[in-house]
Amino acid sequence: MGNGDFETKFKPLSEKDTLGNSLLIARKNLKKAKKDDENRKKEDSQRNWTTQGLAKFSDILRHNNDSIKKLSDNLISNLVKYLGANQGGIFIMNEENKEDKFIELMSCYAYERHRYVQKRIDIGIGLIGRCVKENETIYMTDIPKDYINIISGLGESPPTSLLLIPLNVNEETFGVMEFASFSEFPPYQIDFLEKVGENIASTISSVKINLQTSKLLRESQKQSERLAQQEEEVRQNMEEMQATQEETSRREVKTSGILKAINNVIIKAELNTEAKFISINEEYTKATKYRIKDLKNKKIFEFLPKNELENFKNIWNNVLNGKSYSNIIEKRTRIGGLIYLFVNFSPIEDKNTGEIIKVLLLANNLTKYREISKI
Repeated sequence: MGNGDFETKFKPLSEKDTLGNSLLIARKNLKKAKKDDENRKKEDSQRNWTTQGLAKFSDILRHNNDSIKKLSDNLISNLVKYLGANQGGIFIMNEENKEDKFIELMSCYAYERHRYVQKRIDIGIGLIGRCVKENETIYMTDIPKDYINIISGLGESPPTSLLLIPLNVNEETFGVMEFASFSEFPPYQIDFLEKVGENIASTISSVKINLQTSKLLRESQKQSERLAQQEEEVRQNMEEMQATQEETSRREVKTSGILKAINNVIIKAELNTEAKFISINEEYTKATKYRIKDLKNKKIFEFLPKNELENFKNIWNNVLNGKSYSNIIEKRTRIGGLIYLFVNFSPIEDKNTGEIIKVLLLANNLTKYREISKI
């Protein structure tokens, strides 16, 4: 026993052999102490393995969070090696089309090299689909012969153990890890993978949010650029239109050719010198929701808020004095909606007397462009 040999056969001389019986009891206690020590060392080794693994893969997750594909490649190769497994794969939920969600093989590693295999699995179909749907770990040592594993068709011998770990956090599943081996997976490795799976799911969630945010930002920037270009085009068009109107107002009272064309694309109304509507086109009624009979022979002042009347009367007087006015304004429709208009008020002169006889109102509806810019 002094050399740690507790298996040597020994029999007391009799029941009254005090020394012999004490030796048996001592041997039994020493054998138990040795076994307990071995179990403790084994548990310590497993705990250290788990602790080191969690630290290792936390570091991988921190430094590979800008691409789900790169992250998956790095994770699966390192996990297969750390487990001592033969092959592994990471399947990620593809939710780009909300009407057609499916599970996609993002990365596959087998026999110390990456495999490039395309694979789509519907939710609830097969072991992978079932793992996602039930959100539960699946461990099998009796693998169905017809199971199509992640390296199907590559020619290697089929594995004897199969482990599927759902990637879930906060009751939401982001995918599945699949591992296959010729050896069984001990419970401590399964517990470890379930913990790592939560960390992976959390990182995938963050990566997806970041990628979606970046995508929306790029789209928003493109929309802003298009809007700025459209606004500049509108401004240039309105400036050109105003110049045309001023030239036309000096040459003839009725600019019928140009105004007829304009009438089909922009808001147009004519007011007499008393600010009463004398003509309104269809685009005006569409934008403001007022009917022609609501406006005809009514003063434009009647459709303005009281707090804007004084300012508009000053503008109106300037127009009657021969000065055109252009600006972007907010206006309430008949039903209470808010629209944005680029308006131009131009005085129309009598070609013989030079007196102002009416005012031409032209406007471009910018509401949809404003709404886009707020996205």
